[in-house]
Amino acid sequence: MIKAYGRHWKRELVDWRNSGLYGVFQRKSKSANKAKKIQTNCWRQRGIYVLYEGYRPVYVGQVSTKAESNRNIGIRLNEHRKDHFRDRWDRFSWYGICTILVDGTVKDATANQTEKSARVINDLEAIAIFISDPPYNKRDGSLDAIRVEQEGYDDAPLAELSDRTLLEKIFERLDK
Repeated sequence: MIKAYGRHWKRELVDWRNSGLYGVFQRKSKSANKAKKIQTNCWRQRGIYVLYEGYRPVYVGQVSTKAESNRNIGIRLNEHRKDHFRDRWDRFSWYGICTILVDGTVKDATANQTEKSARVINDLEAIAIFISDPPYNKRDGSLDAIRVEQEGYDDAPLAELSDRTLLEKIFERLDK
């Protein structure tokens, strides 16, 4: 589902005036083992994004629905530069559902987006919210899944809990 991603990009290096989320990726040549660097502009990506203050996640959001066909991750990030989050983040990560072609262009996924892919994006956003517990998300994430409780669950101190059990505790807290 995720076709491309960028982690911990600096907000100050984005070309906001010219809609530029520029990055590079490496593509191996078929004729040689040498990798070629290809520049791409990921502004038109769709998927989920995370805003950071330093390296601490402060907000998780998404752009995925057909109803928002004119929206993308670049537009959402640019909006966050001007809204009530404007002074609360300096880095971001993005996880996109659009394929990046060999020439570096981003293939728009709007036409191919199905209801299933929108549900997957909603679930990815929910999981990211549950795991990172960002302080500026007003709503809890909601998974399109059946919640299963563990029988015989004991209430151990948080430091002794496995990652899976800790995640279950987070789900419990969010369901209250």
